[in-house]
Amino acid sequence: MSILELLQYAKKSFADADVENPQKNAEILLSYLLNCSSGEIYLKENPLIDSNRLDSLIQRRINNEPWAYIFNSVQFRNLELNIKKGVFIPRPETEILAEETIRKVKSQQSKVKSILELGTGCGNIALSLAKTFPSVLVTTADISKTALKIAKINARRYNLKNIRFLYSDLYKNIPRQKFDIVVSNPPYVPVSSLKTLAPEVRKEPRLALNGGKKGVFILQKIIKSTASFLKKEGYLFLEIGICQDDLLKKIIAQSKLKLIKIVKDYQGIPRVTILRKKQKVESNK
Repeated sequence: MSILELLQYAKKSFADADVENPQKNAEILLSYLLNCSSGEIYLKENPLIDSNRLDSLIQRRINNEPWAYIFNSVQFRNLELNIKKGVFIPRPETEILAEETIRKVKSQQSKVKSILELGTGCGNIALSLAKTFPSVLVTTADISKTALKIAKINARRYNLKNIRFLYSDLYKNIPRQKFDIVVSNPPYVPVSSLKTLAPEVRKEPRLALNGGKKGVFILQKIIKSTASFLKKEGYLFLEIGICQDDLLKKIIAQSKLKLIKIVKDYQGIPRVTILRKKQKVESNK
């Protein structure tokens, strides 16, 4: 088939299955199979594509499997990362969390020597930090052994030597040392909202999504425990969910951390909270 016939075939298959935006999905699929951009597929005159493979990938997408799992690859900032089923897929909004953390490290004029990440997933945040700051030791942890395995593969891909991986449920297995910065994109979806998520999102690990009754269960645990792992004037960077900023302000007020800033995402939603460890004089006020 010609490229236009292939596009029409894939588009019709998606449309017949009520897949949202069948044209876009067809373009994404063919750009992957032809190893080119979506725009370049129209320049291919006689593409050689295995029909069985094409049908297999179409069916997987019809079954609501995320493209990242189908392609075993996901893009995050300037990194192309390996990923597989059972590992949380990074979102574009999380790039804001990484960028804000990077900005803080740069502003510290090489004073930052150690960073801890809780919940590494495929390693997207930890690798971004380790790659940007080769002299900083990045420790990253996850409760998922599958996620840790994938994150280690990604670290080897970029030959990063300044990163170590720990199997840990939040701080449970973290060495009792002080870090300059702690960063985390924890689960923050309210349990009541899990069933209403898009079908392809429900294909991702529930453990990486479920934030408890109000979505702040894990966030609260991190906020309450982090001060013990931070150096003097150390910082905590957290990604949060929609409409959780006011609720978290109350939790932060009762902690040993001070809210410095809340950063909004591309849609104007409060998305990243920046906190600093309180000094004794501050906590006694």
